[in-house]
Amino acid sequence: IYYMDNLCIYPGYKKKDIFPKLIQNHCNNLRKNRKNINTILFKHDGPKHIIIPLTSFLTTGYLINDIPLLTIPHGSFKVIELTCDNVNLLKTFIDENSNRFKCLIYPEMAEIFHFIRTENIFIYGVLHKDNLVAAYFFRKSMIKYTPNNNRGENKILERNKEGLSNVITNFASLSDIYYNNIFLTGFSIALHMCNKSQKSKYVFIDGVSSNVYIIKSFAINITVRYSQQSSFIFYNYATKKLPAEKCLIIY
Repeated sequence: IYYMDNLCIYPGYKKKDIFPKLIQNHCNNLRKNRKNINTILFKHDGPKHIIIPLTSFLTTGYLINDIPLLTIPHGSFKVIELTCDNVNLLKTFIDENSNRFKCLIYPEMAEIFHFIRTENIFIYGVLHKDNLVAAYFFRKSMIKYTPNNNRGENKILERNKEGLSNVITNFASLSDIYYNNIFLTGFSIALHMCNKSQKSKYVFIDGVSSNVYIIKSFAINITVRYSQQSSFIFYNYATKKLPAEKCLIIY
């Protein structure tokens, strides 16, 4: 599977049938030059796509300052950043919990090493007795966000606009914790740890994998600042639509 996240259309050229042609040409060239690629996955943000998605979900945005920094109540648990020195813990953790998902897509560990080293993604985990029991995946978005007082008019804008707010995306998480409050507390700590270096104002959470439990918990007392329908789609590959909480996709 090849994940495609490198095509973007300048706003003035949208709805002119350019994007579908770019996708088709890119896919044709990939399959011609790389015989090991069977299908291509891409993320679609916006209204429902004509193609049946692998899964669909809501991407929800929050002010990071609205999310309190909590403290884990048990001394045997701690939140750590996964680096190239300890990320092998992640492979074991994913393998041990793969049966929780109907769809599990992630790159080889060498690619994850590269993503971490180049700061394309940031991974944090809850450690208990030298074993991971939760993992949270973040990246700094290449977009900026501006809220609008008129409902439904919040905007995502390209990265070079001045005076707009940076965004961290939490695109996946995985939990093996019996006590859900530790998983949620771990997310709070991981988010604020990540934001020490990223200095973003908003976090956008994709409603897939164990993220669905984070979003549900926030519905009680944290204001939603942004929401948008999203989906993962296979290009020219028929598949049955799966529940978002049953899909773990690391990209």
